[in-house]
Amino acid sequence: MRGGFQLGPWVRRGFMSREAVMNKLTLVLTVLVLSLGGTSCVANGNGAHKAELRGRYDLDELYSYPIKWGMAPSSVAWSPDGSKIAFLWNSEGGRFRDIYFASIPEGEVSRATEMRVLPLDARQSEGKTEEELQEVAHYDPGVTSFTWSQDESRLAFTYRGDVFVVPSSGGNAFRRVVESAATESGLRFSPDSRRLGFVRNGNIWALDLETGAERQLSELPGIEGRSINSYGWAPGQDFLFFILRDRSNYQKEAMPDFTLDHVLPNLTPFRYRRGDAARAQTQQVGILPGNGGTVRWVNLEAGQGLSSVRWFPDGSKLLVSLTRPGTQEGFLNAVDPKSMELTLLATGEYSASNVLFSPDGEKIIIPSDRDGRLHLYTMATSGGELEQLTDGEWDLQTNINSRRFLDVPSQGDRIFFGSSAVHPLEKHLFWVSVDGGEPERLSPDNRGTYTPYASPDGRYVVVDYSAVEVPHDLYLIDTAAPGEMKRITASPLPEFADVVLIEPKYYTFTNPNDGVTVHYRMLTPPGFDESGRKKYPVVFTHMYADEGKNGWNRYRPFEAFLAAEMNYLVVSLDGRGSSGHGKEFARGRSGGQTLDVEDHLEAGKHMRTLPYVDPHRVGAWGKSYGGDLALMILFQEPGVFDTSVCIQPVTRRPRAIYKPELLQANLLLIDSSLDRTVYFREMALMMQMLIDSGKYADFWLYPKEDHSLALRDETFKDTMKRIAQYFEDHWGPQRTGDPDDPRLGW
Repeated sequence: MRGGFQLGPWVRRGFMSREAVMNKLTLVLTVLVLSLGGTSCVANGNGAHKAELRGRYDLDELYSYPIKWGMAPSSVAWSPDGSKIAFLWNSEGGRFRDIYFASIPEGEVSRATEMRVLPLDARQSEGKTEEELQEVAHYDPGVTSFTWSQDESRLAFTYRGDVFVVPSSGGNAFRRVVESAATESGLRFSPDSRRLGFVRNGNIWALDLETGAERQLSELPGIEGRSINSYGWAPGQDFLFFILRDRSNYQKEAMPDFTLDHVLPNLTPFRYRRGDAARAQTQQVGILPGNGGTVRWVNLEAGQGLSSVRWFPDGSKLLVSLTRPGTQEGFLNAVDPKSMELTLLATGEYSASNVLFSPDGEKIIIPSDRDGRLHLYTMATSGGELEQLTDGEWDLQTNINSRRFLDVPSQGDRIFFGSSAVHPLEKHLFWVSVDGGEPERLSPDNRGTYTPYASPDGRYVVVDYSAVEVPHDLYLIDTAAPGEMKRITASPLPEFADVVLIEPKYYTFTNPNDGVTVHYRMLTPPGFDESGRKKYPVVFTHMYADEGKNGWNRYRPFEAFLAAEMNYLVVSLDGRGSSGHGKEFARGRSGGQTLDVEDHLEAGKHMRTLPYVDPHRVGAWGKSYGGDLALMILFQEPGVFDTSVCIQPVTRRPRAIYKPELLQANLLLIDSSLDRTVYFREMALMMQMLIDSGKYADFWLYPKEDHSLALRDETFKDTMKRIAQYFEDHWGPQRTGDPDDPRLGW
C-alpha cells in the first residue's frame, strides 16, 4: 500500500491489535462529522469508553472554567498621578474580565466594573435563537480594553463593541457613551481629556465628552483589507498621527465551516508566502489636524518596514522607526508635522519596536545588539552617536511570556528593564540611570520572570511575576527596598493548592556541530532515579523559541501531568532563536537557517546518551512554529525521535528543506479548519507531501476552531489529552500507581 493510511506502524510495535487499528482509523476518517470540533470521550479499540481521569492532576478539571490556576491579570496601566493601577482580571478564574483597581502602595484591590449586569440589547440579540444567546453569554470575554484620561477623572473602555466610561472611583458607575451597529476600538483620550478618540469602520472619530457630539476626523475610503493599526494625539499640539495598514493586495483564502448544513466559504485575506513580495502588506503613516481635515502622508522610502511610531514628549515631532525587511538594519527618523520634513537621526542594528524617550525628553533610549549582546544605548533627540548604558555577558530579556522588557517613567532618571544577568532562562528586574552607572537589581531571589510596569515617578514597580510552578500574579516592588515584593493579586483558586507542580531543574549540553552551549530545563517524576536502574521516556514539550524560559503559561499543568502522572522526563529547550544568549544565538533561525532544528536534534541525541533515559522512547510535540519543529526533527534525521505530535505547523521554510521521505517515526498531525493564522492549506500541502512519499501519519481536525484552540471549551483539554494518549499508545503505560488505572480522562 503506497502513502496515506497504513496499518504497519501500530501493528509492528505491538501496542494495538489490527482490530483496534481499524477502529482508530474509523475515528480519524469520521472526524468531520463531529460538529463540535473534538470530543473529550472517544471510543477505544473494543468500543468501550475509557474511564474518567482521577487523581490530583485532572486535565478535565484543570482545563475547565473556572480555571483552577486563575485568570492572569493583564493590561496593567498606572493612573497619571501614580496613586493606583488598573488592570483586567477575573478574580474567580472565569473568562469574563472586568476592570480592577489596586491602590499603591497599599495594594488593596477593588473591582471597578461588573459588566455582566448589562443585558444584551435588541441590536445584539436580534435574530438569535435561545441556544445562540446562551452561547454568546457563555463565551463573553468581558471588557476588552481600557485607557485612563489624562486628568485622572475616569477610564474609557470597550465592551461588546461599544464605548463606556467609569469614574476613577470605580463603584460600577459606568455609562455607555458610544453606541452603534459598528464596532468601536482603539480608545485614546485627547491631551486635555475633553475628547475621546476611537476607530470605527476604518476611520478615526472623536467624541466630545461634554456635549456627546461625535466628529469624524479622517475621511479614508472604505477599501476591504485596509485598517487603522494605531494612532496617537500629539502632547500639547493639535495633531494626531495614524498608521494605515493595507492588506487589500492579499490573496483571498476560502475558510469553510464544514459543520453547517450548507457550507459557505468565508473568504479571508491570505498571508503571503515569503518571497511573494507582490502580496506583502504595506503600512503608511498619516498626520491629521486635531479636529480633522486633510491627511498628509509621511514620505517613507520604498522597501522599508514600519516598526514603531511615537510622538516626541513635547509633541513637536514624530519619531518613526523603520527596518529593512530581511535584515537587522534599522532607521530612526524625525518628522515635523507642520512641514512634513523627514530627518534621518540614526541607522544601525537595534530593536526597532522598543525605542523610547528619557523622562526629560532629551534622549532617545535604544536597545541594540551591536556589540553582540542586546544592551541599552542613548542618543540625543537631535541625532548623533550612540552612548552605551549597559554592558556585560547578558542580554535584555525580550521574549519570556511578554515582549515587554523595558519601561521608562515620565519623571525621574530611571530606566527599568528585564535582564538575563542572573540566569539566561530567567528575566530579572533591574534599573539603571539614564546618565549611566551600574545597574541595580530590584527582583528577589525567586527564580522566574518579572515583567515591569513602573509608576510615573519611578518610585514603585508593579511586576507580573510567574515561574514554571507559579501562575501569573501582580506584585509591588518599592525601589527603596530592592529584593522585596508585596503580592497584589491572588489568581489561583483555593483548590489549586492541592495541585502539586514541579520545580524545574536547569541543564546544558554542547551542540557538537559548532560547540555552542544550549540551555534546557527539565521536569522529573517524583522519586526520580538518575542511577540508570530505571529508564524513563522523554518528551520535548511545546517546542518553540524561548520555551526553556522559566515562566508560566497554559501548558504548565499539562507538563506537570506528563512528569508526575505519566512518569516522563519533560524537556523544554531554549534553542537557537531564543533571547538571552547573545546576538548570534538569537538570530540562529533567520535567513533560512535550520540551527533551531539542529539544536533539537542534538538535544535528542544528548538525552539518549543519559543513563536514566530510554533511548527508544524519545518524543516531542509542538504547535504553530513549534509544530514545524515537530515535523522537521523527523524530516531531517530519522532515528532520533520516534514519536511526534505536530499541531497547526507553520510550514513556511523553503519546500526543499522538508524531506518527508525520511519519516520513520509515529506522527500525529492536528489542525483546525478555521485557523486564520496558519491556514489549513499548509497542512493539506504537507499531508500530500507525505502521501507522495509513501509515508503514514495520523490526523485529527477541529472543524470549529481557530489557531488559539480556545474558541470552544472542549477543544484545548481534548488536545492535551490527545497528545498524552498518543505517546501512551506507542510507548505503553508508564504511569505511577496501579498500571491498570487509566488516568488520561478519556
